[in-house]
Amino acid sequence: MTDQAPAIDYDKLGAAIAKSIAPAFTQALTPLAEQIGKLQTPAPATAAAAPGEAKPLTLADVDKLVGEKLQGFTQQAQIQQARQSYIASKLADLPEEYQGALGTDPAKFAEQEHAIRGRYKGLLDKLGVKAPKVAGGASAAAGAVAPSAQVARPDDKRSPVQKIAAGLAADKTTVGPTAQTAQGTIAAV
Repeated sequence: MTDQAPAIDYDKLGAAIAKSIAPAFTQALTPLAEQIGKLQTPAPATAAAAPGEAKPLTLADVDKLVGEKLQGFTQQAQIQQARQSYIASKLADLPEEYQGALGTDPAKFAEQEHAIRGRYKGLLDKLGVKAPKVAGGASAAAGAVAPSAQVARPDDKRSPVQKIAAGLAADKTTVGPTAQTAQGTIAAV
């Protein structure tokens, strides 16, 4: 006689366990299944969101929002480019602090330039410095200096000392005794 344990039928055992615990699982999972069902059910396209309730975003809504943001960025970039161009062409002869005072509305650039130049002229007058007249536009007058003579050119191959000497030679005012150099007469400072 052999003592062998009876063979276990695992299929029958699994079915019996599942049958005995199925009602408890079903009862526990029913509220969760209902919530998942509500979340998976698409909202009708024509239904309006209740006041205070967020309306789900559609692809068209997202496209519209992204398009508006991109358009805003593009407009800001264009305004900045116009501002930098205006500064380079009209305010290049002023210090950076005064250039930075220019606003962001292209329609008001000329008016703001006038005010900025007035403040700068007021500072120079207060310090006792006489700014040279710049030729061009309505201010063109005899003896006015061309803007090209006042602005440093990046393609100018002269040394800094030569540039200073040329600028001082172009200046007709004499502050004190003069010194003779190879480039010409320079006023001593």
